[in-house]
Amino acid sequence: YCIEGDSEKVTPLKDITVSLWFAANEATSFREVSDRFDITKSTLFKIVRVTYFLSNLYPRVTKWSNDLEKVEIETNFRNSNCPGVVGIIDDTHIRIDKPAEDRDSYLNRKHFYSIQVIISIIVYTYITGQYL
Repeated sequence: YCIEGDSEKVTPLKDITVSLWFAANEATSFREVSDRFDITKSTLFKIVRVTYFLSNLYPRVTKWSNDLEKVEIETNFRNSNCPGVVGIIDDTHIRIDKPAEDRDSYLNRKHFYSIQVIISIIVYTYITGQYL
């Protein structure tokens, strides 16, 4: 796919790889990263903007349990023969019609179009969900 306003094509895998590498090596210069991944600095800038956006979004979509909640959650799981568990995470694919644009990004390993949903269960009555 092309990042908006740029003619350079970047695969979703490369985009994620660059984002993760940049997040782990922030002291590196843009020139060094763009050379390493053979992309322009303008493309890198756009990828990094998404990395920062997701980083800033994290506190709003993630809630960590406090110590008292962890004890209560672990007790609930222990009572169901799952000792030492304070949460469960899983994902699923929700089938969608073939998108008009960027089809390859939605084609999963089982060869149907879908969006991925990640679900975390913290206590039996509290479920959070995020879609990717």
